[in-house]
Amino acid sequence: MSINFDALKEKLSALNEQTSKQNSPSTKSLFWKPSATHVIRILPYIHKTGEPFDELFFHYNVSNRPYLSPISYGGADPIAEFSKQLQNTGTKADYKMGKSIEPRRRVHVAILVRGEEHEGVKFWGFSDTVYKELLGIILDPDYGDITDAKTGRDITVSFTPGTETTYSKTTVRPKPNVTPATEDPKVIEMIKEMPRIEDVYPAPEYDELKTLLYEYLKPGDEEEQLGESNTDQAAPTEAPTTVKSAVDAFDQLFK
Repeated sequence: MSINFDALKEKLSALNEQTSKQNSPSTKSLFWKPSATHVIRILPYIHKTGEPFDELFFHYNVSNRPYLSPISYGGADPIAEFSKQLQNTGTKADYKMGKSIEPRRRVHVAILVRGEEHEGVKFWGFSDTVYKELLGIILDPDYGDITDAKTGRDITVSFTPGTETTYSKTTVRPKPNVTPATEDPKVIEMIKEMPRIEDVYPAPEYDELKTLLYEYLKPGDEEEQLGESNTDQAAPTEAPTTVKSAVDAFDQLFK
């Protein structure tokens, strides 16, 4: 399965431009995140040709747990729609609120964790920073397609926890030697049967997200948290700068 290098170059260019300016036991076992230093192998995603990456978008600030945005799969998302409405009113307060609820990208790849291959394929989600590093490695002719099942390379992933004064940090480094992803017939079968990302992260229904957004916006304790109390300043044609007027705009947008 070959890599579409032109598509990855476009993604890396977009990332550089941007920089310059649920929980069942069976599902949880599919998720992986680094906790120290690990060696992994990024696998070709057998359900999509051209690249191993899946760009998913999540809402992190409208509930006590993340919600996948349906825009990840080309669907409609009422929270994303409302976020754009707020950001386009031309007021600083609206823009800030709109940015706070817009979906955030988190990129996922299918992997094998070395020493844990018997557990099968897992999905690793990471930030744009790690995404850029991995794209840079793949586009480096000295490395090439590190995800190739026969002639790819393992990756050393190192995680450093944050402190009171620093953020946590994840770094990636390709191994120098070319190796097969696995030669174990049982693991090969597990790779062939890897789940679809849509099954690992199913998209919520439109109405479910609309209800979630309303609950987030409705007046109450949220009004204190946002530090807003004057609710009569927004013009009728603009998105709101307060929780109460946000509910009014919500009603107008989704009536």
